[in-house]
Amino acid sequence: MDIVKQLKNKLQEAELYRKQGLLVEAKDSYETAAELLKENLHLENSQSLLDAVLKKKAALANDLNRFQENTKTPEVSKKAQALIMNLFSFSDKDNPEAAALEGAIALAKFGQHERALGEFEKLLQEDSLRVPAAKNILKCYIEISTLENAVAKFNNWFTTDLFSLDNLRKIHKFLKNIIDKKGADISLPQIPEDDIVTLVEDEAGEDDEILEVSSIGISIETDSGKRELHEIDVSFQSGNTLSIIFSGDEKKWLDKLDKGTLLNDVHFYSPIAMFTGSAVVAAKTQIKSGPKKGDYCLDIKMINL
Repeated sequence: MDIVKQLKNKLQEAELYRKQGLLVEAKDSYETAAELLKENLHLENSQSLLDAVLKKKAALANDLNRFQENTKTPEVSKKAQALIMNLFSFSDKDNPEAAALEGAIALAKFGQHERALGEFEKLLQEDSLRVPAAKNILKCYIEISTLENAVAKFNNWFTTDLFSLDNLRKIHKFLKNIIDKKGADISLPQIPEDDIVTLVEDEAGEDDEILEVSSIGISIETDSGKRELHEIDVSFQSGNTLSIIFSGDEKKWLDKLDKGTLLNDVHFYSPIAMFTGSAVVAAKTQIKSGPKKGDYCLDIKMINL
């Protein structure tokens, strides 16, 4: 490929990345284009083009720095992180693995994603927790980075022997649902079927597992006496406990949802079905730090499903 064509490709690539919000990738493409120009200053108008590319690269660097500063989560001490893990773990203490999973989820809910990722990575070594830990790792990547990076993480798992084919299918289905919901044009590798038994189990809907819930609808009575259905995305799930983040602006009707409140006729939306049931408010906590400071985390426990 001749140098002019290489330059055009890199500049087009950079502009495409920039439009998609992939600032790091766009900056890298401009950097490559600048290096090509420096090596070929004999080309017509190469110096003026180089100046323009360097200006675009510098502008992207400034945008990237502002973005990172605005989204940086305040560091919480290790002692405070340990307290979060203990306070917001609801599992029986005789089941340390499940308690560790809920503790890691609690860290993620309250903005401590790096520590949470470390805890989830440890739990990948536990057979019974490998799938839920993997799903929560992907959620953390989406929260602090991009959907593309979550997909890259899945693609990396796909090339290792850490997960069985059956587990890869479950994680694949989970991530595919997120991609479809966001309307992203991203493809995932196909997971091959291994035998007839697995096909039968998939068709049965994996009844032995708790269904993954992506969002819920709660009916709340307004001041006028009318009931309104609020549909909210589920941020994290641990077994039959769902964690939902509400903005501080919604505090008025959140005041009606105290710990122990029974919720009837709750709409649960999963990737494969919508069903109704009951739930009870397990906890309601205001987030004191991080990018969600001032928001509320509501934990509800599904019952009678």
